[in-house]
Amino acid sequence: MDKNITAITSRGHERGAILVLISVSITLLMLLVALSVDIGWIVVAEGQLQHTSDSSALAGAALLRDKDALYGTPDQSDDIPISREYSRQYVEYQTVTSRSITIDPNEANNIDGDIVVGYLADPTNQSSVLEIDSIPKYNSVQVETKLSQEINGPLGLFLGAITGSNDVEVTTRATATLDDRIVGFSVNDGESLPMLPFTIWKDTWYDQRHSPPPDGMTSWDNYRVEDGVVSYGSDGIPEIYAAMFKPDEGIPGQTGNCRTSFVAAVVGTTYVRNQIYNGMNETDLDAVSGLKLMEDGEGGFYKWLPGEHWMSSSWHSALRYIKGETRIVSLFETLSIGSSPPTACAYPLDDLSGLLKGKAFSLPETCCGIYEYHEITEFKAVTVCDSQWPSDETQRYFVLQPAQITTETAIINPDMPNSETIYSLSLTR
Repeated sequence: MDKNITAITSRGHERGAILVLISVSITLLMLLVALSVDIGWIVVAEGQLQHTSDSSALAGAALLRDKDALYGTPDQSDDIPISREYSRQYVEYQTVTSRSITIDPNEANNIDGDIVVGYLADPTNQSSVLEIDSIPKYNSVQVETKLSQEINGPLGLFLGAITGSNDVEVTTRATATLDDRIVGFSVNDGESLPMLPFTIWKDTWYDQRHSPPPDGMTSWDNYRVEDGVVSYGSDGIPEIYAAMFKPDEGIPGQTGNCRTSFVAAVVGTTYVRNQIYNGMNETDLDAVSGLKLMEDGEGGFYKWLPGEHWMSSSWHSALRYIKGETRIVSLFETLSIGSSPPTACAYPLDDLSGLLKGKAFSLPETCCGIYEYHEITEFKAVTVCDSQWPSDETQRYFVLQPAQITTETAIINPDMPNSETIYSLSLTR
């Protein structure tokens, strides 16, 4: 009898221990569920907040383009407040966890503020510090968004009674950079680079305004561009008059101040005309080993491209067709005349300009009709304004007005000079 009583008591103790274990397990499980739910909620909120920081930083940085530079008077003083305000508005257009949020504009531009407009000397280097004092120009916008006690309120948790935490603060930050130190371009399959197959003599771009304007004209500023519409008249931005055969126009010892540039695997009149219409694709760039300038070891950049001293009437027609559209052109510093690459051997070759430096060059995979090679050193953006094709070839020219364009295909290098016309916009932090 005593043994039975002992057995019953033992079984009761076991059942009691199991109940305690089950209670503890259920409590731990509930805590884990609560923790998982709240962690997931925090991840969702942080993701939405980070998206808001990213997009508002990009929106603000995009407005740092200094249009005054096109008039020869660079001045960002009017662009910075617009950029800051647009970033602020963009944040307030967004919702995070189904609620509207706000941000402090930080008009004093303190480095620890919610919106900071500054300068990154090297956006490709993660250790490059965002500078706000004594800087050459503004190229970056940093945005910090918060769910905190100070602004917007912290993120409420679902199971605070169980976890012991009723809310949590969430902060995200992003920096976007608008950089015009363009060293080249790279396109992927299906992408197009809006670039003209022409190259302008560098001195024409920078010095043309110091010489007399074209025949029959009293000014270099004869066209007005408004929202892609070109009309006659002045808008304060002088044009570039590109002529293939006009005597004494630019290149010493040569006629004209521009050339046709081949960035293509197959050279032909129809192909070049299509590039005027549609730009250059990945295959075109691959034919010249990419369209990125190389360092010359002396602080400059260059790339030799093949071309010729000729222009087709169909190209003239194509230029008139894209009148008012923005394109990219290259600037060349020197040229080499002949059907062979300028540096097929190890010594410098002379050309009629006496300027060839004898630098490395990559030939296209397939080419024909090549009679010149041009040393490309910069890229610029332009609006096509006009193209004239009289019977006298010395009077033929096309007109390009400096413009501004932002393209994801642009490659930056902090050692390149500022283009003031072509920009790359990206998240850098």
